[in-house]
Amino acid sequence: MLKKTAVLAFVLLTTYGCSTIQSLDKESQGGAVALSFAPLETHAVMYLYRDRDSHFGLFTLDIYINEHTVTTSPRCFVRVELEPGSYFIEADHPDMLGFEDELTLTAEAGQLKFYEYKPISRFVVPGETKIIKRSKEEAMANITEQNLCISPLVRLSATED
Repeated sequence: MLKKTAVLAFVLLTTYGCSTIQSLDKESQGGAVALSFAPLETHAVMYLYRDRDSHFGLFTLDIYINEHTVTTSPRCFVRVELEPGSYFIEADHPDMLGFEDELTLTAEAGQLKFYEYKPISRFVVPGETKIIKRSKEEAMANITEQNLCISPLVRLSATED
C-alpha cells in the first residue's frame, strides 16, 4: 500500500502544473489552411513562428496586437488573419526587465507577412525579444524543415481611432 501511495504521489507531483499545447492536425481543415501559406482577397495574413532554437522553449509567450493577445507556443507557428487597417504589435518577454520589440503594421487585403518571434535570454544582462521580418521562402523553409506545430487560426479586426 505504501508503495502505491508513493508512486501516486510521485506521478501527481511531477505532472501537476503541466499543460498541453493546443495545436491543429496537418490533415485538418485548419491545418490545411495554415499550411497553404495563401493570401486572402479580403484580409491580410501574418504568420508568426517560434523556431526550435528559440530560448524559453518550455513556455507559451504572448504577442499583443492592438488590444488582442495572441499566445504563441514553443516550436509552433500561427496564422493571423487581419482586417485591413493599422496594427501595433508588441512582443512580450518573460523576464521582468526584458526588452520588448514593437512594430506598426499597416495591413492591406491580399497581403502576406512573415515574422519570426525570437525571445532571447542572457546571463546577467536583461533579455530581449525580437520580431524579425522573414521572406515567404525563409519562413516556409523554417516551418516545414523544423516540422513546427500549427497553432489554431487567429482572426483579428483593426480598432477604429
